[in-house]
Amino acid sequence: MKKLLLILLALATIATPASAISDKSIDRANSVETYYYNPEGNLKCSSNYQNDISVYGSVMAEKIWTALTSFLTPEQAAGILGNMQSESGLSPARHETSAISKYQPGFDLASNPKVAYGLGLIQWSFSRRIRLYGFIKDRAPDLLTYLDDYQTYGHLTGNVFLEKAGSSITDQLISIEIEYLRDELSNAYSGFYSTSTVEEATAYFLEHVEAPKNPTLSAHPERLTQAQAIYNQYAGKTGSSGIKPSSSSSGDPLCTNSSNLTSSGDAGALQSLVLKYAWPEYHSPPYIERKSAYAEAIAHRIAQGKYVGGTVNGAAGIDCGGFVTTLMQESGFAPNYNSARGNTAAQEAWVKANGWTMLNPNGTIDTSILQPGDVAFTTGHTFIYVGDIPGFNSKIASASYGDNSARAPMAGHESLTFGNGTTVRWYRKP
Repeated sequence: MKKLLLILLALATIATPASAISDKSIDRANSVETYYYNPEGNLKCSSNYQNDISVYGSVMAEKIWTALTSFLTPEQAAGILGNMQSESGLSPARHETSAISKYQPGFDLASNPKVAYGLGLIQWSFSRRIRLYGFIKDRAPDLLTYLDDYQTYGHLTGNVFLEKAGSSITDQLISIEIEYLRDELSNAYSGFYSTSTVEEATAYFLEHVEAPKNPTLSAHPERLTQAQAIYNQYAGKTGSSGIKPSSSSSGDPLCTNSSNLTSSGDAGALQSLVLKYAWPEYHSPPYIERKSAYAEAIAHRIAQGKYVGGTVNGAAGIDCGGFVTTLMQESGFAPNYNSARGNTAAQEAWVKANGWTMLNPNGTIDTSILQPGDVAFTTGHTFIYVGDIPGFNSKIASASYGDNSARAPMAGHESLTFGNGTTVRWYRKP
């Protein structure tokens, strides 16, 4: 293990500037045994944390607002956000600035319960910081990379962190920290649920949850001003009303195609993107209304000259092969899938030429062996096996092109064994 780590560190030093990947990040990757060296690959986040808190929006305030309003009133959400703005600048990886200069390098975030070292969206400190760290470690240890690397992320405000880390990681950190906050409110600060106005929520959160030396609004009037401004901007808007879903892109060298490390666990990212791109229920054709995240992804891909398949009544990406190609490439499950930019027949030729294994060369298949990411072909049609996804009403996802057969990406009804007059041909990436 030590020899492997030395090789990995040497290669990372050659391939990237010294500031791109910190030693602590490499240590974290090694300690949780999530990453391995791939001379042709890249460092991709294997974390794909999901809970019942949905995160939407293009900026941090929107994202946190939708997360909080999934279980709080708009007034309560605004009161928390007004406090968060002052505490962390809305960054889930923010370290307390004065604590960094006093205790870093070398401070262990998971110990020292008597040290006032704030961390995260509300700057959890003392033993609460340790419990937050353990909460994340138990559920999504890869995300600790962003909390540990104080030099890269600890000083950033929320929107700068979003730009650097990307929406996927940002959304996961927000959802897990808000989940932890929800547990705290329910168990230790249940009085917060009785607040009914923005001022009451801001004052309660300041006095009981943040608890600075002078926990009064008169000493911190900016918190109420911020809370009221956020309420005025977002009241009446939730993830399903007026705020667009987050992009799944990521710009951080710890989570993009720019280094020599990669993750072995990418089926989760595929399934996560299925939920963003495809309707969770089946709609009879013609049905061309696209989920907003898919429409945004298609527009972005068109601008980049990438393959999206056919267009129906002005809606691009209403196409079986276009959807599968977009899902494979954007999730990182198979980033070079359909690199020849071809239709369904060309895609089957591509998988054959690129070493994908045909799972049923003799025609019949035991469908119990299918795994997320397996691709199916019949005459003129392709779809993808996605497995069991909570909230998604099928084990396959598909789209369809045509005047009368058009379907935007959705939960599929195709047979796993026979369709369009032929046996379904299943392929798995190498």
